Amino acid sequence: MSLFIEGTAFLLGQLHKNGWSVPFSEAENAISSLKNSVIRICPIDAPPINDIFKDPFAEIGRFVDAWLEGGRESQ
Repeated sequence: MSLFIEGTAFLLGQLHKNGWSVPFSEAENAISSLKNSVIRICPIDAPPINDIFKDPFAEIGRFVDAWLEGGRESQ
């Protein structure tokens, strides 16, 4: 069985709650990075731990596609 999830990965040019942002100038790099990424589930108390150790049991999927929607004016 497959589950497809569609939605906004992140907003460009806006400061996020965690204190970082992706500038418009880095949109293509961010999209390219997403297309080559796996999706891992991590414990809430140590979110990056599975990314650091590349735990294969934490992998729950892969990105199928990513794109910039609407352009800069609509963001």
